[in-house]
Amino acid sequence: MDNDRVAVFHSAPPEPDNVEQAIAEALSSPIDFPALEQCVISDDRVTIAVDPQTPHLAEILEQVWSRLHPRGIDPASVTILQPATKDDSLALIDPGAKLPENVRGQIKWETHDDSDEKACAFLATATSGERIYLSKHLVEADVVFTIGIAGFDSLLGYRGTNSLLYPQFSNREAMLHARGLGHAELTPDDSRPLRQLVDEVGWLLGTQYSIQVVPATSRSAARFLTGAHESVMREAIPLLKEYWWLELGQRCDLVVLGVDAGLHGTSWPQIAAALEVGKNLVEKNGSILLLTDQNRKPSEEFDLVKQVDEPLESLQLILHTDSADIVSASQLVSAVDWADVYLVSNLDENLVEDYFLKPLDSESMMSKLISSAKSCAFIESAQFAYGHVR
Repeated sequence: MDNDRVAVFHSAPPEPDNVEQAIAEALSSPIDFPALEQCVISDDRVTIAVDPQTPHLAEILEQVWSRLHPRGIDPASVTILQPATKDDSLALIDPGAKLPENVRGQIKWETHDDSDEKACAFLATATSGERIYLSKHLVEADVVFTIGIAGFDSLLGYRGTNSLLYPQFSNREAMLHARGLGHAELTPDDSRPLRQLVDEVGWLLGTQYSIQVVPATSRSAARFLTGAHESVMREAIPLLKEYWWLELGQRCDLVVLGVDAGLHGTSWPQIAAALEVGKNLVEKNGSILLLTDQNRKPSEEFDLVKQVDEPLESLQLILHTDSADIVSASQLVSAVDWADVYLVSNLDENLVEDYFLKPLDSESMMSKLISSAKSCAFIESAQFAYGHVR
């Protein structure tokens, strides 16, 4: 393609040359907070809330334990807590794979069940009057910290630190109350009531320390940040803007989005997040080309899309479902209503078409689509990006 037709070619940021060293340096130099090993004593009960999709999670946990162990922490007093998921593949990767074998067998690995009333305990009442319930593993711990991914989020503006705690580790009522279709009219920097609430929940819980990854791809990190919650997010946001914020002067005729697979493969929420970026950058009735290796059908939230003749008709069905996660389905619906969406995947063509997507399975067809575009944007690892037209 001629350079004058390429509006932007966005590459993922590089990963550190030595990941283990980068993690060690981040843990040794926390932002506005003492080193992790100075925050615990031998009889502490420690709960580590994790996002299982965090790049290099096993390496991070290995180095975290290397700092807890000299303080006399009993591995049986450590709980690693992850949110519930409908994606069975997330349980296939052992996040403790790099821990010593005797430690790995003693540390508790728990998945929170938001439908189990006995799994939560009352924490406090928020300033809004909302009663906050959180996993007992969090409420009853002496020390709690989070390990996750800092990024853009259509509901929160920015996700990371405290947003891992709530509502994922609360009850079903909180999950349903916090759900929404996103705020396409807002930028990530605009105020979000939900983000304010999750930060208040973190304060009420007394958590202060976090380990956050600024992603490079689904499998790699550009930066590791540790330290006080607010300080970590304050440093993460400029990095996200440097690495992943795309701002164009005008919309493109075609947006080509790469969605790379993580340790657990490619998820539909990743595809939907990339589609939102494409919708924000492509002309009305333009084209979006999604390059994936997806081989798994969407979850039940997406099945509502198949029940209608026009994409937007499914939004009412999505809104009335009792699923707590309706953002991804609504992102897909909005994109296919706005533009023609072509999908490269390992899925059956008929299944792809059920979701108003156009299957594409040959390089010649892709080349024809790209060569016919008047203007084009190319975005690697688009699930992490934020797209904006001035």
